[in-house]
Amino acid sequence: MSFRKSFLAIVVVLFPGRLALPQARPALPKAVEIAAGGTAQVVTKPPSVVVKDATGKIAASIPIGENPGEFVFSESSNTLYVVHVGTRGVYKRPAPEPNSLSVVNLTAQRVDRVLKVGAGAAVGLLLSSDGRRLFCYTASLGVMGRIPQAWMGENTGLDSLKPPFGPVVTVIDTASNAVIA
Repeated sequence: MSFRKSFLAIVVVLFPGRLALPQARPALPKAVEIAAGGTAQVVTKPPSVVVKDATGKIAASIPIGENPGEFVFSESSNTLYVVHVGTRGVYKRPAPEPNSLSVVNLTAQRVDRVLKVGAGAAVGLLLSSDGRRLFCYTASLGVMGRIPQAWMGENTGLDSLKPPFGPVVTVIDTASNAVIA
């Protein structure tokens, strides 16, 4: 184990609660029910949306971008919104890439649009009760900026969690699939 990893382990033990480290990426949600008793599920290899009919037979496999994560289904537009986590992650330099959001039209079986949303590994999606707005919350996973840089060395990348990568809420109009705020 390297000195830096050992030191970080000691800091975590000595100062519990002062350091929030990223957790392992959670498993993708199970399939969501769509029209006529079918289901849609996001899979990672290859990154795609798999649509199955009511009998469980694969009706379509729609390719999507890399690193798919959380998703939400809009029944009113038969659209699946899938977040993609930026490819450089939170610890790599240069700073993290923004995440993106694929707008997957299940009727036409294609990705209609890819929208940019905020950077950070913590992502949440919320569809308004009337289905007209989608809220995408993104943020960094920790408070690494509290560790003095002198303790960790120059090239740790831990300072990448400092602002401007704090919480960002992106609001999408689901009728036009455009970012409105």
